[in-house]
Amino acid sequence: MQRLRGGFTLIEILVTLIILSVGIVAIFKTYLISLDQINHLTYRLYATTILDNQISSIERMLRAYQALPLELTHEEEVNLGHKTIIFKQELNIGQVDDFLDVFQIEVTLTWMENNRPKQLSRSAYISNFSMDL
Repeated sequence: MQRLRGGFTLIEILVTLIILSVGIVAIFKTYLISLDQINHLTYRLYATTILDNQISSIERMLRAYQALPLELTHEEEVNLGHKTIIFKQELNIGQVDDFLDVFQIEVTLTWMENNRPKQLSRSAYISNFSMDL
């Protein structure tokens, strides 16, 4: 008598479920890593924008008032909808050797991301040369 095999065994079903579960966990883990990277890039984009704006503001101040700021606003809050990020700012201004009218400016931002401090800085050289000829 020949036995007809019309279904799956319990072992085949369990192996299939294990493989499917590992695949779903891997996809979910990749999704969470992608969300973290998107958040990091969003914070970095805002930090870059703030740094560029601060350097432009310092340059405009030097041209308009012939003076450099002694310090910046220490903190800037950015509302990202679900979260508010506080960017702490630090300003260093130094005069370039051999050039009395050229200054090196370094603006540094620090913020907390995933309970870890992150930092981004920009340096620029600006001059106090008058454009009158």
